[in-house]
Amino acid sequence: MGVGLAIMAVAISGRSYALMFPGLLLWGIAMPFLFVPPQRAVMNAVPPHQQGQAGGIAMSSQLLGATIGMAVCSTLFSMTSSFEVVFVAAAAFSFAVFAVGWPTIENPARAAAGEAASGQRSLGRR
Repeated sequence: MGVGLAIMAVAISGRSYALMFPGLLLWGIAMPFLFVPPQRAVMNAVPPHQQGQAGGIAMSSQLLGATIGMAVCSTLFSMTSSFEVVFVAAAAFSFAVFAVGWPTIENPARAAAGEAASGQRSLGRR
């Protein structure tokens, strides 16, 4: 998504409609990955009797984030009258979220390897 937003910023600054298509295409391809995986992760992380509450909290969080993002982008545009600034800021924020969030994603293979290693250590201590 950040790459698509960065391409859009370049396309707008150069007034190139040819660059807007790949930017919008990448942005559109990334959008489903922003909604479905987090919702699925939330549903898998809670017991079945709490899935309704967890889904509601997750959806409310996404809507609140979108509302705040729109407010910030609208403020940037009203202050600068430049779509380029809005897309650069959105791309920078997307990259920052990716950089902070990527290390926190739980990798099942790495978790299994860590559990196996801790199990071997505990066996060796006996």
